[in-house]
Amino acid sequence: LILVTSSGLFAGPEGPFVHIGGIVGSWFADGPGCLGMNSWWPLMLKGHRNRCEFVTQGSAMGVAAAFGSPVGGILFALEEASTFWSKSLMFRAFLGTMLAAVLAKLTTNGFESLNASGFIEFPDKHASFVFWELFPISLLGVVCGLLGGLFNNSVKRMTLLRRSLFSLQMPTKASRIGRILEVALVVFFTVVVCFWFPVAYGCRQLPTLPEAHDDIHHRRLLGGALDGPPDLSGGLCSEGQYSAMAYILLQPKEAATKALFSKEMAYGAEMDIATLLLCFFIIYTSTLITFGSAIPAGLFIPNILSGACLGRAWGQTLQSMGLDVHVGIYALMGAAGALAGFSRMTVCLAVIFMEITSNMYLLMPLILVIHISKTVADLFGPGLVDMILELNPDIHLLEDLPDDREIAMQSLTVHDACTPEVMVLRQCEHFQKITRLLFQSSFSAYPVVTDDDRLVGLVLRSRLVAEISELSSNPSQVVPVLELAEDTLPESTDWATPVVDAYRRFKTSGLSHLCVIDEHNRLVGILTRTDFARLCQHGREGDEEVHHLIERKFEAVATGQVHLPYADSHSPQKQSPNDSSHDEAESGSENTPLSPGQW
Repeated sequence: LILVTSSGLFAGPEGPFVHIGGIVGSWFADGPGCLGMNSWWPLMLKGHRNRCEFVTQGSAMGVAAAFGSPVGGILFALEEASTFWSKSLMFRAFLGTMLAAVLAKLTTNGFESLNASGFIEFPDKHASFVFWELFPISLLGVVCGLLGGLFNNSVKRMTLLRRSLFSLQMPTKASRIGRILEVALVVFFTVVVCFWFPVAYGCRQLPTLPEAHDDIHHRRLLGGALDGPPDLSGGLCSEGQYSAMAYILLQPKEAATKALFSKEMAYGAEMDIATLLLCFFIIYTSTLITFGSAIPAGLFIPNILSGACLGRAWGQTLQSMGLDVHVGIYALMGAAGALAGFSRMTVCLAVIFMEITSNMYLLMPLILVIHISKTVADLFGPGLVDMILELNPDIHLLEDLPDDREIAMQSLTVHDACTPEVMVLRQCEHFQKITRLLFQSSFSAYPVVTDDDRLVGLVLRSRLVAEISELSSNPSQVVPVLELAEDTLPESTDWATPVVDAYRRFKTSGLSHLCVIDEHNRLVGILTRTDFARLCQHGREGDEEVHHLIERKFEAVATGQVHLPYADSHSPQKQSPNDSSHDEAESGSENTPLSPGQW
């Protein structure tokens, strides 16, 4: 990440920081297994729900560290990184994001001072707008939304192309070499374009030459960070000349963004509309081909820079019409609209821009441009994060149920939607039978039942694997499975519970498994994220899944096949290592799961 962000590639640190924060949070929940400390790691930190909360807090702290925005980090986790929330999680996340933001600012300043400003300082603290400007700002939001939808669909096509070209699902040595060569080509393209385009575009003479006592060299070294307007002179140009394109493409991204947010430049330099539009096209295209390659790359900073170029070009177009506008404000609106166009975040973006610019006067136009950009971009598909996750078949997202589908599911119960064929473990099992179960299945957890099938616990696959590894020297030993269960009171629900209510509970509580039981606490099925994800997925697939369940239930009712799930003669099929069904599976026979109408 350090090498990528310092190389000048159009890749930001915020996405990788979120990833790093999630990894560290997961590490706190699981314990440092590489040090052999899992055995005495505090039990209160373990478990699926704690892991989800730690990952959520870590992602919020990553955003806070990247932008210096503690409240924005919390809202990012609330909008993007979590499906459930609680007051205790809010308190811990708020404390963690505050510490992350403070330490990031202290580290940036060498622990000499604590800068109160945000990551990107808006130069004009008292800049404001007039009411009629909301109309051109709205038009800018529409354009940003269209470009955001185009960006996301282009990324989707390139992701599918990379997946087929480099065999990402089954990588080979040749495909890995191809990924490295792709990165080399991206770097070569970025260097050539960002250097030779400014050279070919040429330099301009400064309208006003700097005075002798002006500390121009110091200003250049700091990227125009001294008080006053940014200095565009120097760089590729000789003394007394400047290149706006070279400044935007070759200076650090923060300095270039601050220059775009400024109302005017030092010594009368200007950023003309053609230069800004060309820079926008270069940054937009470079970001598109960089994201998805085999390097850590965030999209916030490149989109802020490209959106600022587009917004400033629109502001200067209004100026050329004789209108008195602050072009820096339009650059800020363009940056916010570009972020909303690809990410579809709303409140989080507004708060992040408030924190990084320290300007509350611009809240109303910020909210307007973010809302319009998101609304327009939603017409072309989901946000980039959701789209990338949907392309991964191993990830199951739990989205909000559409209103029409929720109405259609009112007649369904968890009894109709759950998986009836469940692999279970008894309270004590032999070493060899547990090993055989782990080889035959890949489930992340297994219900623990008594001899009469009453649910008493849920044991994770990772705990079983760890226990088997320790007992490998004594394969004849009996394993106390119930003692390995982290949850001796697993989440369960009655078989007649409406599936819509169970889905809300599953999502808001951050569950990974929901056991379905009868009135005698006997296990009759199980629901996982995979089951619920099939019901809530958008589009035709989700509608067909619900339609199939409804048809199956009506057919069972019409043929008189529906029985109470706790009737002994119609109890669902559960597989245990003690059952003969495992032997049948080894011999190659198929076990057909019972449909809910046959229970």
